[in-house]
Order: sequence, then C-alpha cells, then structure tokens
Amino acid sequence: MANSHLKALLHKNWILWKRNMCCSILEILIPVFFMFIFAVFRNLEEAKTIETRSYLENEQYSLKFAADNARVFEEIRIKCEKDRRGGKIGLVPPNNDYVDAIIQ
Repeated sequence: MANSHLKALLHKNWILWKRNMCCSILEILIPVFFMFIFAVFRNLEEAKTIETRSYLENEQYSLKFAADNARVFEEIRIKCEKDRRGGKIGLVPPNNDYVDAIIQ
C-alpha cells in the first residue's frame, strides 16, 4: 500500500515539474549559478597566513594554574552533583596580579 502512495506522489510531482518547466529549470540553474559566482570570488582573493599570537605573558603559569586546580574543580563538580545542582560550576577567577594583568 505504501508503494502505491509513493508512486502516486512521485507521479504528481513529475506532472507539476513538467507543468512549470521554467520554474523547474530555474530551481536547478540558480543554485549552480551562485555556486559558480562564489567559487570565482573565492579564487580571486589569495589566502592570507595570519601569525598566531598569545595574549598571555606567561603561558607556563596558566598551564600550571589549570593543572593545580583541576582536582579542586572536580571536587566541586562532584559536590554539586551530590547536592542535585546538576554538576554545573560557575568559575570565578582569583584576585591576583596575574589575573589583573590579563584583564588590563
């Protein structure tokens, strides 16, 4: 039964497609035209290599800070799960010279 419904739907779509031939052709040609235009614009501009830049003065310190506090964050997360708070943590940075330097 589903096969006959599918055949009827496909036949109906074919009739509508043939009936509006101009619109049907434009449904195919307009996306192809825009793909061509975008490809032309993309090839007109050369790719630029942008140098990576770190905004941290001392990356070693930030990695050490994260490693030292990973255990603390995990303990807080487990405590939040036990308290039925969903295990979500809102992190607040400590007040120290390093954080102040990043903010400025």
